[in-house]
Amino acid sequence: MTAAYAAFGRRLWAVALDAMVAGFAIVAITIVGDLTRNVPGSGRVLVVLLYALIFLYEPLLVWGFGATIGQRAANLRVVDDATGGNPPFWRAFVRFVLKTVLGLPSFIAMAFTRRHQALHDKLTHTTVQIRNLDRAVAGDYHAERVQDAPDPAMPSPLRRIIIIVLYSAGLFLVGIAEVVLFVALFRTRDLKVLNTIFEIFWIAGTLWVVIAGWQGLLIGARRRETDRVEE
Repeated sequence: MTAAYAAFGRRLWAVALDAMVAGFAIVAITIVGDLTRNVPGSGRVLVVLLYALIFLYEPLLVWGFGATIGQRAANLRVVDDATGGNPPFWRAFVRFVLKTVLGLPSFIAMAFTRRHQALHDKLTHTTVQIRNLDRAVAGDYHAERVQDAPDPAMPSPLRRIIIIVLYSAGLFLVGIAEVVLFVALFRTRDLKVLNTIFEIFWIAGTLWVVIAGWQGLLIGARRRETDRVEE
């Protein structure tokens, strides 16, 4: 059976559903914490539960069931390239970390990759596919793109992806350094404004890096100039 790769809208819906699940879970943990605040050791247990929710919710479910609650509700599954089944835990965890660090700009790579993979999918050798085609409509998925002949002037996709990740990480570090420097120089405590500025800088910069990097415009994975034929 031909694979049906999830469309961006379907994947975004799954992210929104998972955010709702996480929100309800945090509220539940908070309520339980308030009810058991006088129980010795309850605070530590709740902290462990909170960290487990943040760091293990997606990796454990993707490893065990091939999808989070949101992904399953959206009729999606994460597939390991090597086996065609669920990714092992370590791969699911690395995928989650990359998705968290790269954020929404990671999904831009879906417009360029053959199997509609986000950057975190590409780096961890996974795809997101429709779980049950009988429940899907045409706009929920895409077929594999027909791959054009490789451009000899263009660096390999893997090299471009590595450079994109390195530049994105560099932008993140530069943004953090600017915030720290600004706080040190101006003695400001208005971190809300600084965080907003940082987020705008990082998202805009990452978008540019992804687009420029895939087009071969970044140093380290730059498109080679082809010889021009004089008329």
